[in-house]
Amino acid sequence: MSAHKRTWLGECPGLQSQLEFALRFTRWMQTRRKKPTAEEMMEQWGMSRATAYRYKAAYRDATGGDS
Repeated sequence: MSAHKRTWLGECPGLQSQLEFALRFTRWMQTRRKKPTAEEMMEQWGMSRATAYRYKAAYRDATGGDS
């Protein structure tokens, strides 16, 4: 992970809104062969471990699948 930890939300460069983050996050989750680990989500999106697990749970609940 980078030395500079981003604060949350989607202080991912170039994102304009929470909706844009949600769409990009969903697309990222759907294009993966295997569901990401919390560590991969932390690296990709700059989120904390707790946030990664919350997003995994929310995605699982929304899709009815394993995450």
